[in-house]
Amino acid sequence: MLWQLDNQKVEDYLFCHLERPNGNVKEQEILRKKILEQGDKGGQIQFLNYATLGNSSFHGSSSIEFVLSNKNRGTCFGGKNISLESVFYDLGYYQIYEKYQRELLELDREHSYLTKYGQLLLFGIPKDKIKNLVYLTHCGGQKRRIKIDGVGETDDIELIMKTLCNNPERIDNTDRLEFALIKTWDLALDPKSGVKVIAKNAVDPEKWKAFKAKEDVLWERMQADLEQCRKQNKQNQQQRWKKAEDAFWAKMQKYLGGL
Repeated sequence: MLWQLDNQKVEDYLFCHLERPNGNVKEQEILRKKILEQGDKGGQIQFLNYATLGNSSFHGSSSIEFVLSNKNRGTCFGGKNISLESVFYDLGYYQIYEKYQRELLELDREHSYLTKYGQLLLFGIPKDKIKNLVYLTHCGGQKRRIKIDGVGETDDIELIMKTLCNNPERIDNTDRLEFALIKTWDLALDPKSGVKVIAKNAVDPEKWKAFKAKEDVLWERMQADLEQCRKQNKQNQQQRWKKAEDAFWAKMQKYLGGL
């Protein structure tokens, strides 16, 4: 979902990363601007609806359809579901999963009993940042223009959002609209950007509070192991870079020696 938060201070938000990635901020900025201009095929973007029931006639792009069916985009298109185990393995924390596997699976089972529906993520994007982060897209990630009565065709995201909020009748078929949020950590994934990701679900508030308390206890126990794992992953990455660099220069010396 894509929406704007007016004069509200939001405390309950999350980001889909555990620490700031290493890399060049300028490179991320260049990538973001390139995607804003040319679009993307899905590798660096998050597809969004501007309304909860948006794309109701096109289930593959409907936020509420994913929530009601409790599926992610991968399972809807023939892929595998994202498991708890795969999240730890993909992030390089497989040692943590193996150590806490029993408790994690027990918590995961309890979570599955809370509701048969999935979770909805509400993205709050500051008005002064939206033009640098979001564009109107076709299903595959290509940029799209739409016609606004009295204006003509445009891809001006600020004008499109203003019209949707105040004069939606000036846009034909507002149900069939999809947006893309560019996920680069120079802006969208930077906690200082003001972008918020708020999780919503259909669980009874008291039951959810009790579940989160159990989750917090386990998370607190895992902190020291996570920190150690982060340090080890960073060290391993540096060793891989050094090995690749040494191999490159060995080949260069061999090549130059043959000239």
